[in-house]
Amino acid sequence: MAHPAINHTLFALGHGDLAEALGEFSEFVGPDDLLKLPVGRAMLAAPNVEEARESFVRFATAWDSGGFDTFLPPTAETRQFPVRGPDAPHHPVGWVPYEQRQDIYLYHAGRWFLWLADDHPQWHELSPTDGGVRRHPVARIYGASYETTCRLDLGQLAVWIMAEASVRVHWRGFGFSAHVHPGGTFHEPSIEITVHGVPEAEAASVAIELDVIAEGHNWSNPCDPDDHRFRFTSSMVPSGADGRRSPRPGQITIAYDDDDDDDDE
Repeated sequence: MAHPAINHTLFALGHGDLAEALGEFSEFVGPDDLLKLPVGRAMLAAPNVEEARESFVRFATAWDSGGFDTFLPPTAETRQFPVRGPDAPHHPVGWVPYEQRQDIYLYHAGRWFLWLADDHPQWHELSPTDGGVRRHPVARIYGASYETTCRLDLGQLAVWIMAEASVRVHWRGFGFSAHVHPGGTFHEPSIEITVHGVPEAEAASVAIELDVIAEGHNWSNPCDPDDHRFRFTSSMVPSGADGRRSPRPGQITIAYDDDDDDDDE
Protein backbone atom coordinates (compact mmCIF):
# COMPACT_ATOMS: atom_id res chain seq x y z
CA MET A 1 0.00 0.00 0.00
CA ALA A 2 1.35 3.42 -0.93
CA HIS A 3 2.25 5.78 1.90
CA PRO A 4 0.37 9.08 2.08
CA ALA A 5 2.20 12.19 0.90
CA ILE A 6 4.21 13.91 3.61
CA ASN A 7 5.41 17.47 3.98
CA HIS A 8 9.18 17.35 4.22
CA THR A 9 9.86 20.23 6.65
CA LEU A 10 8.09 20.98 9.92
CA PHE A 11 8.71 23.84 12.36
CA ALA A 12 7.71 23.45 16.01
CA LEU A 13 8.20 24.72 19.55
CA GLY A 14 8.92 22.60 22.63
CA HIS A 15 8.84 18.82 22.67
CA GLY A 16 7.03 15.86 24.09
CA ASP A 17 3.42 16.45 25.17
CA LEU A 18 4.02 20.23 25.11
CA ALA A 19 5.20 20.32 21.51
CA GLU A 20 3.38 22.78 19.27
CA ALA A 21 3.53 22.70 15.49
CA LEU A 22 4.06 26.08 13.83
CA GLY A 23 3.66 25.00 10.22
CA GLU A 24 5.07 22.98 7.36
CA PHE A 25 6.57 23.23 3.89
CA SER A 26 6.22 20.54 1.26
CA GLU A 27 9.92 20.62 0.25
CA PHE A 28 13.08 20.21 2.33
CA VAL A 29 14.30 23.50 3.79
CA GLY A 30 17.99 23.18 4.72
CA PRO A 31 19.68 25.26 7.43
CA ASP A 32 21.63 27.31 4.87
CA ASP A 33 18.37 27.98 3.01
CA LEU A 34 17.17 29.96 6.01
CA LEU A 35 19.99 32.45 5.44
CA LYS A 36 18.66 33.37 2.02
CA LEU A 37 16.38 35.80 3.87
CA PRO A 38 17.38 38.19 6.68
CA VAL A 39 14.32 37.08 8.64
CA GLY A 40 15.67 33.51 8.51
CA ARG A 41 18.90 34.52 10.21
CA ALA A 42 16.89 36.54 12.75
CA MET A 43 14.79 33.46 13.46
CA LEU A 44 17.89 31.34 14.14
CA ALA A 45 19.09 33.98 16.63
CA ALA A 46 15.77 34.21 18.51
CA PRO A 47 16.52 34.57 22.27
CA ASN A 48 13.19 33.26 23.59
CA VAL A 49 9.99 31.43 22.66
CA GLU A 50 8.04 34.58 21.85
CA GLU A 51 10.72 35.83 19.47
CA ALA A 52 11.05 32.38 17.92
CA ARG A 53 7.31 32.22 17.24
CA GLU A 54 7.10 35.76 15.82
CA SER A 55 10.23 35.46 13.72
CA PHE A 56 9.00 32.16 12.28
CA VAL A 57 5.76 33.81 11.17
CA ARG A 58 7.78 36.51 9.42
CA PHE A 59 10.05 33.90 7.82
CA ALA A 60 7.16 31.70 6.66
CA THR A 61 5.38 34.68 5.12
CA ALA A 62 8.52 35.83 3.31
CA TRP A 63 9.43 32.30 2.16
CA ASP A 64 5.94 31.82 0.74
CA SER A 65 5.63 35.25 -0.88
CA GLY A 66 9.16 34.92 -2.30
CA GLY A 67 8.05 31.84 -4.22
CA PHE A 68 10.40 29.39 -2.49
CA ASP A 69 7.63 27.10 -1.17
CA THR A 70 4.03 27.32 -0.03
CA PHE A 71 3.55 27.69 3.71
CA LEU A 72 1.09 25.22 5.21
CA PRO A 73 -0.31 26.30 8.60
CA PRO A 74 -0.78 23.55 11.20
CA THR A 75 -3.98 21.57 11.06
CA ALA A 76 -5.94 20.33 14.06
CA GLU A 77 -4.09 17.01 13.68
CA THR A 78 -0.60 18.51 13.58
CA ARG A 79 -1.01 21.43 15.99
CA GLN A 80 -0.36 19.19 19.00
CA PHE A 81 1.92 16.25 18.39
CA PRO A 82 4.52 14.29 20.40
CA VAL A 83 8.17 14.96 19.55
CA ARG A 84 11.14 13.30 21.20
CA GLY A 85 13.25 16.34 21.91
CA PRO A 86 17.03 16.67 21.67
CA ASP A 87 17.41 16.03 25.41
CA ALA A 88 15.69 12.64 25.20
CA PRO A 89 17.84 9.47 25.35
CA HIS A 90 19.66 8.92 22.07
CA HIS A 91 19.32 5.74 20.07
CA PRO A 92 19.82 4.80 16.42
CA VAL A 93 16.80 5.24 14.16
CA GLY A 94 16.12 2.98 11.22
CA TRP A 95 16.41 4.16 7.64
CA VAL A 96 13.33 5.94 6.28
CA PRO A 97 12.49 6.10 2.56
CA TYR A 98 13.24 9.47 1.04
CA GLU A 99 9.58 10.10 0.23
CA GLN A 100 8.64 9.67 3.91
CA ARG A 101 11.43 11.73 5.44
CA GLN A 102 10.52 14.82 7.41
CA ASP A 103 13.05 17.27 8.83
CA ILE A 104 11.90 19.00 12.04
CA TYR A 105 13.07 22.41 13.24
CA LEU A 106 12.44 22.61 16.95
CA TYR A 107 12.91 25.61 19.24
CA HIS A 108 13.76 24.24 22.67
CA ALA A 109 15.60 25.64 25.72
CA GLY A 110 16.46 28.89 23.94
CA ARG A 111 17.97 27.30 20.83
CA TRP A 112 16.94 25.90 17.48
CA PHE A 113 17.52 22.22 16.80
CA LEU A 114 17.07 20.23 13.61
CA TRP A 115 15.97 16.62 13.32
CA LEU A 116 17.77 15.82 10.09
CA ALA A 117 16.10 12.79 8.55
CA ASP A 118 19.00 11.63 6.39
CA ASP A 119 20.55 8.17 6.38
CA HIS A 120 21.36 8.55 10.09
CA PRO A 121 18.43 10.53 11.55
CA GLN A 122 19.38 12.53 14.64
CA TRP A 123 19.15 15.92 16.32
CA HIS A 124 21.57 18.73 15.50
CA GLU A 125 21.97 21.96 17.43
CA LEU A 126 22.05 24.91 15.02
CA SER A 127 24.38 27.90 15.40
CA PRO A 128 24.53 30.67 12.78
CA THR A 129 28.05 31.63 11.69
CA ASP A 130 29.41 34.28 9.34
CA GLY A 131 29.45 31.82 6.46
CA GLY A 132 26.42 29.63 7.14
CA VAL A 133 24.88 27.49 9.84
CA ARG A 134 26.91 25.13 12.02
CA ARG A 135 25.22 21.80 12.74
CA HIS A 136 26.38 20.04 15.87
CA PRO A 137 25.13 16.46 16.44
CA VAL A 138 23.57 16.36 19.91
CA ALA A 139 24.33 12.65 20.39
CA ARG A 140 28.08 13.02 19.75
CA ILE A 141 30.29 11.71 22.60
CA TYR A 142 33.75 13.21 23.09
CA GLY A 143 36.77 11.41 24.50
CA ALA A 144 38.18 12.46 27.87
CA SER A 145 41.20 14.19 26.28
CA TYR A 146 39.38 15.79 23.34
CA GLU A 147 39.28 19.31 24.79
CA THR A 148 43.05 19.19 25.29
CA THR A 149 43.86 18.39 21.66
CA CYS A 150 40.81 19.64 19.71
CA ARG A 151 42.81 22.49 18.12
CA LEU A 152 45.58 20.24 16.82
CA ASP A 153 45.57 19.08 13.22
CA LEU A 154 45.84 15.33 12.67
CA GLY A 155 49.58 15.41 12.03
CA GLN A 156 50.14 17.15 15.35
CA LEU A 157 47.69 14.79 17.02
CA ALA A 158 49.60 11.77 15.70
CA VAL A 159 52.76 13.13 17.37
CA TRP A 160 50.79 13.61 20.60
CA ILE A 161 49.43 10.04 20.50
CA MET A 162 52.90 8.57 19.87
CA ALA A 163 54.38 10.62 22.72
CA GLU A 164 51.58 9.55 25.03
CA ALA A 165 52.02 5.91 24.02
CA SER A 166 55.77 6.03 24.66
CA VAL A 167 54.99 7.02 28.25
CA ARG A 168 52.04 4.75 28.92
CA VAL A 169 53.27 1.45 27.51
CA HIS A 170 55.95 -0.32 29.50
CA TRP A 171 58.00 -2.07 26.82
CA ARG A 172 61.37 -0.76 25.64
CA GLY A 173 63.31 -1.11 22.43
CA PHE A 174 60.63 -0.12 19.96
CA GLY A 175 59.63 3.09 18.16
CA PHE A 176 56.63 4.67 16.48
CA SER A 177 55.79 6.06 13.06
CA ALA A 178 52.53 7.45 11.68
CA HIS A 179 50.62 7.68 8.41
CA VAL A 180 48.04 10.50 8.48
CA HIS A 181 45.33 11.49 6.03
CA PRO A 182 43.65 14.82 6.89
CA GLY A 183 40.55 13.82 4.92
CA GLY A 184 39.22 14.98 1.59
CA THR A 185 36.97 14.05 -1.29
CA PHE A 186 38.09 10.43 -1.47
CA HIS A 187 39.38 9.73 2.03
CA GLU A 188 38.10 10.23 5.54
CA PRO A 189 40.41 11.68 8.22
CA SER A 190 42.62 8.88 9.53
CA ILE A 191 45.65 8.13 11.67
CA GLU A 192 47.60 4.87 11.45
CA ILE A 193 50.33 4.27 14.01
CA THR A 194 53.03 1.68 13.30
CA VAL A 195 54.91 0.29 16.28
CA HIS A 196 58.39 -1.00 15.49
CA GLY A 197 60.23 -3.74 17.37
CA VAL A 198 57.31 -5.12 19.39
CA PRO A 199 57.75 -8.64 20.76
CA GLU A 200 55.04 -10.78 19.21
CA ALA A 201 53.79 -11.79 22.65
CA GLU A 202 53.13 -8.12 23.49
CA ALA A 203 51.68 -6.93 20.17
CA ALA A 204 48.02 -7.37 21.14
CA SER A 205 48.46 -5.52 24.43
CA VAL A 206 50.22 -2.60 22.72
CA ALA A 207 47.46 -2.38 20.09
CA ILE A 208 44.78 -2.24 22.81
CA GLU A 209 46.67 0.49 24.65
CA LEU A 210 46.94 2.55 21.46
CA ASP A 211 43.20 2.16 20.83
CA VAL A 212 42.46 3.47 24.33
CA ILE A 213 44.77 6.47 23.84
CA ALA A 214 43.29 7.35 20.45
CA GLU A 215 39.72 7.00 21.73
CA GLY A 216 40.44 9.64 24.35
CA HIS A 217 41.11 12.20 21.59
CA ASN A 218 38.31 11.13 19.28
CA TRP A 219 34.54 11.36 19.27
CA SER A 220 31.82 8.84 18.49
CA ASN A 221 28.10 8.96 17.82
CA PRO A 222 25.61 6.20 18.72
CA CYS A 223 23.30 7.49 15.98
CA ASP A 224 25.91 7.51 13.22
CA PRO A 225 28.81 5.01 13.11
CA ASP A 226 30.59 7.16 10.50
CA ASP A 227 30.67 10.27 12.69
CA HIS A 228 34.12 10.54 14.24
CA ARG A 229 37.04 12.95 14.33
CA PHE A 230 39.33 10.43 12.67
CA ARG A 231 39.56 6.73 11.86
CA PHE A 232 42.30 5.05 13.88
CA THR A 233 44.27 1.90 13.12
CA SER A 234 47.57 0.48 14.30
CA SER A 235 50.02 -2.08 12.97
CA MET A 236 52.94 -3.89 14.54
CA VAL A 237 56.42 -4.60 13.13
CA PRO A 238 57.79 -7.43 15.32
CA SER A 239 61.29 -7.44 16.73
CA GLY A 240 63.78 -8.63 14.11
CA ALA A 241 61.33 -8.21 11.21
CA ASP A 242 62.52 -6.80 7.91
CA GLY A 243 61.29 -3.23 8.04
CA ARG A 244 62.57 -2.03 4.67
CA ARG A 245 59.00 -1.69 3.39
CA SER A 246 57.73 -0.03 6.56
CA PRO A 247 57.99 3.62 7.58
CA ARG A 248 61.04 4.44 9.63
CA PRO A 249 60.64 4.92 13.39
CA GLY A 250 59.94 8.57 14.03
CA GLN A 251 58.62 9.18 10.50
CA ILE A 252 55.26 10.93 9.97
CA THR A 253 53.74 10.66 6.50
CA ILE A 254 50.98 13.09 5.53
CA ALA A 255 48.86 12.03 2.55
CA TYR A 256 46.42 14.20 0.58
CA ASP A 257 43.83 13.41 -2.08
CA ASP A 258 45.52 15.64 -4.63
CA ASP A 259 49.12 14.56 -3.95
CA ASP A 260 50.89 12.14 -6.23
CA ASP A 261 53.51 11.64 -3.55
CA ASP A 262 53.33 11.68 0.23
CA ASP A 263 54.96 14.46 2.25
CA ASP A 264 57.29 13.32 5.01
CA GLU A 265 57.95 15.25 8.17
